[in-house]
Amino acid sequence: MARFSLTNNPNPNGSGTRGETESDQDGRFVISGRGMGIYVEVSKKGYYRVPESDGKRGSYGHFRNHENLGDTDVPIPTEDRPAIFVLRKMGEAVPLVHVAQRSIIVPKDGTPTEIDLGTGQVVPAGKGQLRVEVWTQNKGLNPNKGQHYDWRCQLSIIGGGLVERTGQFDFEAPESGYSATAELAQAATAERWRQNMAKQFFVRLADNRFARINVEMIAGGDHFIVLESFLNPKPGSRNLEFDPKPNTPKP
Repeated sequence: MARFSLTNNPNPNGSGTRGETESDQDGRFVISGRGMGIYVEVSKKGYYRVPESDGKRGSYGHFRNHENLGDTDVPIPTEDRPAIFVLRKMGEAVPLVHVAQRSIIVPKDGTPTEIDLGTGQVVPAGKGQLRVEVWTQNKGLNPNKGQHYDWRCQLSIIGGGLVERTGQFDFEAPESGYSATAELAQAATAERWRQNMAKQFFVRLADNRFARINVEMIAGGDHFIVLESFLNPKPGSRNLEFDPKPNTPKP
């Protein structure tokens, strides 16, 4: 299915023309209309939408009517010069224990915070799988006034390890290459200093279960991490492609 929005309303506050259409058996579709430009996004059941990468169009895009605008920047496609959109076929998704994104306040003096990846809750020492330790030198400093400071967030998997996840569609946890700890950090002297940083990791737990986590550290005011996790409850299974069906099993 393709959804589109045409910028063809002379009223600058108007919404223009919106609609949906379906492709033929060869994946082709045509949208009729005139205006200053058009936005198109495509989708199909069983496929992931793909963002633009390295200048290559993904599953959506803007086009400009150069006949009206007097330029050739991303011209509207024609039958002999069609636009090609890309979707990625889903793999074998499995039920995972998914903990939706949540914020967790953490001390900034290095005091450990332990988190249960099956629930996303802070638990007593020795009861969790993820340990978070943060050190910050921000006493009396205001980043809004350009006063930067050193901060460091160390993540540890108790009895297991982490490896950074860099691909949007990387759903299989690696067999090896895990480290006991990983860091999100900024030095006060960094050229583009920031008080927050986000990364994704594959996780191998002590009981040979695997997970992937999204972590953002926010080191301003009350420090906290924003955590989302996907845990495969089956020991030894490295498949972390999420099947969001109800009745997700509990660990």
